[in-house]
Amino acid sequence: MAISIALALIAALAGCTDLRQTEPDRTANEQLLISTAADKAIAQIDFGDLREQSVFLETEYLESYDKPYVIGTFRARIAQQGGYLAADRKKAEYIVEIRSGALSINRELFYIGVGGFEVPIPLSEAVELPLATLYEDFDRTAIAKFAAVTLAAEDGRMIQSVGPVYGLAWMDEDSVLGIGWDTSNTLPKALQDNPRPAE
Repeated sequence: MAISIALALIAALAGCTDLRQTEPDRTANEQLLISTAADKAIAQIDFGDLREQSVFLETEYLESYDKPYVIGTFRARIAQQGGYLAADRKKAEYIVEIRSGALSINRELFYIGVGGFEVPIPLSEAVELPLATLYEDFDRTAIAKFAAVTLAAEDGRMIQSVGPVYGLAWMDEDSVLGIGWDTSNTLPKALQDNPRPAE
């Protein structure tokens, strides 16, 4: 009987935990993973042949998560390499069509622990025994895949085909007996080294 009461108290205490981890619908980590993967992929594309040429970026064939960010990054890449971005397709010398094959996150969770299952109690409802992990490894990897083709605006003749290019961003979180640490390639080292502000 004492064991049953103890289990019920543990379950009741676990039920007081606030599971909400972020105020927006998406976490900053998710946004950083996706945008970093996109950055790393697009940075591999060479638009140097379009230097001092007027370019219209065609996004009709781009289906992608965080589409505005991807489009902005492509525009920045063209401009950084000397291309002139045209607002009107009819006034451009070249058309760059972009497309995405992937931009999402794979998640993998491995843990060693106890609990996380129901314990039957005689003459009462079963009690959910909360999960207590001894070791936990939570890995997230964002994968981006992009390609682009440059066409002559006058007749649609293909000038250049680029890609596919790939970008990876990762974030690994580990914990042992509740003591955790994480590693990632989503933040500059200067930010990673910054201590958390004192509360």
